[in-house]
Amino acid sequence: MAPGEEVKLTYKVKVTAQNGGAVKLAAGKADGTIFQAEAKRIDGYQENANHPDGRRTGLLETDGSAVFKVYYDRQYYAVDYAYGNYFNNTSKPNPPESKYYMWGTTVSVEADPTWEGYSFTGWKWTNAEGAEIFAPATVPAYNVTATAQWKANSYTIEWIVDGTTVAANAHDFGADVTVPAAPEKAGYTFAGWTWTKKADGSAVASSTTMPAYNVVATAQWTAAGDTAYTVEVYKMNVDGVTYD
Repeated sequence: MAPGEEVKLTYKVKVTAQNGGAVKLAAGKADGTIFQAEAKRIDGYQENANHPDGRRTGLLETDGSAVFKVYYDRQYYAVDYAYGNYFNNTSKPNPPESKYYMWGTTVSVEADPTWEGYSFTGWKWTNAEGAEIFAPATVPAYNVTATAQWKANSYTIEWIVDGTTVAANAHDFGADVTVPAAPEKAGYTFAGWTWTKKADGSAVASSTTMPAYNVVATAQWTAAGDTAYTVEVYKMNVDGVTYD
């Protein structure tokens, strides 16, 4: 045999992987009487070239066979978390840090997150290429990302004019607010709406988009400066009781 010649061998190869697994190899290279087993790629594993019991090279046995041992360690893969992009990105909480698991072990999914104005509806799982996958019970042989899915909560605005509710609107958080037409009142000019939280009556700034709470909007008025009026003057009579 010429050095480096590719040959077919009749040796046995024992592959030991953590927690089981085996593969047969049937090719090697001859270099005099020394033979080397060709390691094979196994999903979820990486060869441990420094294992004390490993034997990748050696002399051919007198019976024409040899036993080589190749050890493989389980790989670690990442589970990344993301919260996605929604209306209220300025107050979005930070997602959990990435977790690393040995291939084939159980995935411990993070607790359901919370975010003001939204309800959590579950995790969307994707692989490194962004393709959607089923939620893994055990860690696959690749990195995955769990992206939180959200549904905007709905809140209401009650529009009050002189103690009477003239309209009530429900809007999803972040949606444009529907404002009723400006009311009218004899002798007064409409001065806008003041907003308060319905839960506790505290004053809040008005907004063109729906906040994450229920609102009461109350009409405000100023007296009209051009309203015609009459002033009647009455003086007391000498009887001290009546007026003329």
